Amino acid sequence: MRYAILADIHSEPDLLEAVLAEARDLGAQKILCVGDTTGYGPEPNETLEMLRENVDHYVLGNHDMASLGLLDYHHWSPRAHAWHRENEDVLEEHLRDWLREQPLEETVDGIIQLVHGTPSAPEDFHYLSYANDRDREFEALGPEIAMCFVGHSHLSELYWRATGGSREVHKRTFYDEATVDLAQYPVDSRFIVCAGSVGEPRDDSAGSSSWVLYDHEERWVRFLRG
Repeated sequence: MRYAILADIHSEPDLLEAVLAEARDLGAQKILCVGDTTGYGPEPNETLEMLRENVDHYVLGNHDMASLGLLDYHHWSPRAHAWHRENEDVLEEHLRDWLREQPLEETVDGIIQLVHGTPSAPEDFHYLSYANDRDREFEALGPEIAMCFVGHSHLSELYWRATGGSREVHKRTFYDEATVDLAQYPVDSRFIVCAGSVGEPRDDSAGSSSWVLYDHEERWVRFLRG
């Protein structure tokens, strides 16, 4: 099975449309999204409608929760605060209903775990990139899970840890397109992948969308730029 994993679309329907088209062209059989389709942009309805029609599995992000009035955003930056006030005013009720039905975490096909922030505390929306105890995040994965996808940081990152030996957590950050051959890692390795951001890029790229393609049978993860 080949999966496309999208994160942090942030009310950018044109960017979402381009990424969805490329994902299909590259053979994605399921579309997964790790949250934050709203916020930071003027078109939450168009973006959510498009995603709802195409996504197979979705987990809520902090911006989604704020758009539903379920998370206090008044301490956020002035820009984020202003966009959320606008999103709250215009978000259509049937899309609110759809968001309310989505979980904070989900297991897909018994092999993939999805969460917006961190596996250990999905409801708190911590940043994996800044976590002091990343080992705890691997311990929080389900017993059969070797691959977890997260969002929130808007970065393209791969964390991995072998279950034996030193159990040290390793990290790689990607600023350009790259394919990672998972077969080159110890056979008992587990992975947590930050899937970048379709909208609102925050790394050193040229302002392009970033997302991930994962092939479970062929055992690779591809970091892509749109």
